[in-house]
Amino acid sequence: MARHKLQQVQLVSADGKTQRPFPGGWVLAIFEAVNGFASDCAAKHRLATSPRTHVRLKGGQPVKQSTYDEIESKLVGLTTALFPNVSAVNGFAKKYVDEYFRLWKQAADWSPQLAKCLSFSPGSPSVLGRALVRDLMLRLCYLESCERKLGRMEFEEAELEFLQHDSPAQVYQALISDRARTEKLSQEELAEQLEANDRNLRSIKSGKRLPSVELLLALKRSGAGHRLLTGVGFVDHLLKALGFGEGGLRNEFIAIASVIFRHLPPAMNNFKGRVYGKTASGAVRSKLHNFEGFVGFGDHLLVHPGFNELYPEMPDALWRAHLHTLQYARFADLAKAYFQFARVDDDPDLTRFLDRAELNSDGCPDGWMAEL
Repeated sequence: MARHKLQQVQLVSADGKTQRPFPGGWVLAIFEAVNGFASDCAAKHRLATSPRTHVRLKGGQPVKQSTYDEIESKLVGLTTALFPNVSAVNGFAKKYVDEYFRLWKQAADWSPQLAKCLSFSPGSPSVLGRALVRDLMLRLCYLESCERKLGRMEFEEAELEFLQHDSPAQVYQALISDRARTEKLSQEELAEQLEANDRNLRSIKSGKRLPSVELLLALKRSGAGHRLLTGVGFVDHLLKALGFGEGGLRNEFIAIASVIFRHLPPAMNNFKGRVYGKTASGAVRSKLHNFEGFVGFGDHLLVHPGFNELYPEMPDALWRAHLHTLQYARFADLAKAYFQFARVDDDPDLTRFLDRAELNSDGCPDGWMAEL
């Protein structure tokens, strides 16, 4: 294959269920989710690719590297629009988007071979889709936390309440029920007030249909921030576009977002990071900085300051492994663990392996790497 072509990673499950190939198909799914969730935003950040390119991206076929670079640059523009404070720090948006796709692509290409070298029979490549989703959830939560910190925007309890539910569907149910109860409206009257179809409203309440950003903003309580709520809606649309619209993954991100948004901001407030530099005479000096000062130097946002305080709050060893992987860029190691222990349909064997690895290493969050 010519060097100017980008070979995509096929994520078709053994049971025939299709997932978007990585990385091109995933970028396409992100923009499709934006289009389905927030049409006004999509109009400003439309993916200008030909129908033939769309077919190739969806089918997991090789595409020109220049074509992929163009669509990734559009994703950088979208990220910059959604997280302007973070993106203003040393070109961070481009670096973060590039890191996600580049390092996971390398991990997907090499991990099956690494597993074979250790006499394992690698599992289906579809298992990597769940790893990609979980890492993406952590990244989005980190971006939002940094955006709030750099913009001096606090997480209000009224918006954190959205994350007390077990699933996105429960968030929508609570919003609809609360609005109807507060204003003493029947569901038909509420639908009329919202200029929404009553049948669609019932489908959203039951979790069979996903709401638009306009509907979510119309339903939210007065005074409650909109970013977390719209974030829940967008991620729900994105998981559906990626083929994860149902099951545990759709609900996992609610619990993880709740953990991160309650514990990472205080960690960032208390953070002290040491920055090293040389004086005019050539002597090496170091100075402690707070979060804002620390991340202003080089690529310090990429080391995820504040993550150390999150390990005890993660719900299980699998999420602690993802946290460690993101913090220390050990993507190939985690991908190898997925290929060796995850199954097509779920991850209990992987989680049990990680639990044992932690136990054998006295609770060390990265002890699983030695067990590989």
